[in-house]
Amino acid sequence: MNHHYFVLVILSLIFANVLPFLSGENENIIAGIEDYEDQNAGNANAGAAMEAYNPELLEASLQRNTSRSDLLECASSNPIDKCWRGKADWADTRQALAQCVIGFAKGTTGGAAGEIYTVTDPSDADGANPKEGTLRWGAAQKKPLWIIFEKDMVIVLKHTLVLTSDKTIDGRGARVEIAYGGGITIQEANNVIIHGISVHDVRVMDGFAGRSACDGDALTIKTASKIWIDHCDFSKGPDGLLDVTVGSTAVTISNNRFHDHDKVRTANHLKQN
Repeated sequence: MNHHYFVLVILSLIFANVLPFLSGENENIIAGIEDYEDQNAGNANAGAAMEAYNPELLEASLQRNTSRSDLLECASSNPIDKCWRGKADWADTRQALAQCVIGFAKGTTGGAAGEIYTVTDPSDADGANPKEGTLRWGAAQKKPLWIIFEKDMVIVLKHTLVLTSDKTIDGRGARVEIAYGGGITIQEANNVIIHGISVHDVRVMDGFAGRSACDGDALTIKTASKIWIDHCDFSKGPDGLLDVTVGSTAVTISNNRFHDHDKVRTANHLKQN
């Protein structure tokens, strides 16, 4: 397999909108459209964001432990990094990240209206009755939560992780890997942010408690709205890395890295049962 890197700078997805690939010899960049009232200004800002993309900074934030001093190195030309990375108190004001959303998902707040929930346990023993302290427990709560991680961890999901509405998964400050098990599904849910995690080596997994099985997608967004995926790393799996399907709207995919795979994404495809 050729090791091409798919770097997604700004991808804003909305119903019936399919964005073109901008291809290079060693990289494919999917560029989006800024959701601004002034169309000319929006185009200019989207172009500036593409030019400003800093792959070294993304690689550093995803591939090593992230210390506070690392994060204080502002990438002033990247609009999302500029919004939060240079602030000395970012770790104490984590929910301010919701103010950094751009594109069609602008206005998405994720779990900003709720409490901060810290994942302390990387296990995933019981999908139907998750233990408090695990990622699955936080993802399943029927209330807004801003989910963070106590330490570096590799989470092997027994089944796909189903995220409910009004959630943020915020991996800043730790190296968080979802790997060697199920992927993540956002289905019939709204107002979700996923930032700064790695999803790789996803497996086909059985369903549970009436939930559909994981077909091998790293991240599935289905019949969902107001979704922001930023600064994540996706690689290796039996199906696509990212599916945005069945009429999902108001989705922004920005500053993500896609690699070691030959089928990256499906956008607004209506799957037939």
